[in-house]
Amino acid sequence: MTDDELADNPADETSGSGWNAHIGDQGEIWFASQLPLGWVWQPPRRDFGKDGLIVIRDRSDLHNLEFSVQVKTSERPVIQDGSVVKSGLSRSSLMYWFVSPLPTLVVAVDIVERRAWYAWHLDLFESPAEFFRSDQKTVTIRIPERNRLNEEGWAQIRRDLKQHFGSLRDAVNDATASSRLLPIVNSLARHASNLLKLTKIPPPPNKAKVTKEAGMSVLIEQLEHKSVLSAVRSLVKHVQPASSAAHHLQAWIEAYEATVLSAYPNLNAIPDNGPFDSNLQFSFAPKNICEIRPRLIEAALDMIMWLTSRQKPAESEANTDQIEVLQEPGGVTKDALLMDAFRKVGNAPRKVGLARVTVTELGFSTGATTREVLGTEDDVDGDGNLAPFSAGKGCEFGLELCPADVASCLRLEYTDQPLGERLLIAMKPIRSSDSEPRIFVVEHSDHGLSLDAVRARPDDTWQADDMFVFSTGEAE
Repeated sequence: MTDDELADNPADETSGSGWNAHIGDQGEIWFASQLPLGWVWQPPRRDFGKDGLIVIRDRSDLHNLEFSVQVKTSERPVIQDGSVVKSGLSRSSLMYWFVSPLPTLVVAVDIVERRAWYAWHLDLFESPAEFFRSDQKTVTIRIPERNRLNEEGWAQIRRDLKQHFGSLRDAVNDATASSRLLPIVNSLARHASNLLKLTKIPPPPNKAKVTKEAGMSVLIEQLEHKSVLSAVRSLVKHVQPASSAAHHLQAWIEAYEATVLSAYPNLNAIPDNGPFDSNLQFSFAPKNICEIRPRLIEAALDMIMWLTSRQKPAESEANTDQIEVLQEPGGVTKDALLMDAFRKVGNAPRKVGLARVTVTELGFSTGATTREVLGTEDDVDGDGNLAPFSAGKGCEFGLELCPADVASCLRLEYTDQPLGERLLIAMKPIRSSDSEPRIFVVEHSDHGLSLDAVRARPDDTWQADDMFVFSTGEAE
């Protein structure tokens, strides 16, 4: 797609943004028509510099895998020294290719001759770190002319994907076996949740107007980003250094850090754990803060979803210092399933009981709203005092809302979830980057095991057979 943010060199275009958009659309349509049988083109989940998502549904060894695509279309592609040259690409949009755990296939389409060339985003730069540290606004990329998008090209793309995902799968399995994956996922979930909450607070307009409260918010936001980086760095330590997984994860770290630094130049001068001097000076770019917030939150959530989906069960015994899911008959209501989970809280493991119940079992045979199931922020107690999320039917049954990180724990351990099952986590909704309140969903669909989020406004309606997971409190 051609747009203002990812515009090619003017020499590559004809005239007018409307015509450019038309050319871009034609390129995407042509590319989608060239996909192998069973490879499905989907719009991007979020509009951050990618044109689409390919989901492989061909029953091969790549079934259910997915990758991102960026299509750059022109009528007169520039070919120099054996490369297709695409210039004028926005650096900020290219950064998003690197802060997603999914590989991005960059495709240059010649719409006149109906031909195309491809390259993976990690192969476009000899040293991604140099690109991240650059302050240039636009970037030129060179796609090898030999990488034609023909039958052999698709065969090579298949081989690349198999090697890429195989390496990442092995890295995750190694981390799981070494009891490192769960705390990493928990940490990412916690810090992503905190970053979502911080998006409600507008950044100070300038350094001169930083109040004590605003300064604390700026500090906390930077510490949360540092914690996200620390979590993924701890994963890289348990990945084979020479593997493509290590290369991919390191590029993710560098891109994430560079994006944060664009808004908080003094990020690395702040100590991880204090002490924080009262005269600590902040340097920040308010406009950049607003721009990077949704991108980095989505990057962290994407990393969580990738780490907790399509994994092979760990061969070693469960690490009960962190989490274990047990299933037993019985429960708090008829036909409910009681599940126990160990969550690490600070340095002490804590066993939290979980119960799954349908909306019907909560007493709503024709469906119910979020307000009726979970309650709202405006709930009050018998004395009229504010008591958020205390008036939901779950509370009447003696159930509690789950901590948000229960979702990632459950997804990680519930590897034998039945196909078609969809568990809604009963939790205080978290406002996402689009300002909508959402709750997590642990699901096993045709696309595989997943951890996602759905909108949960007070008046949103849930079906009678929708199933919620509540906490039964700290278990013995």
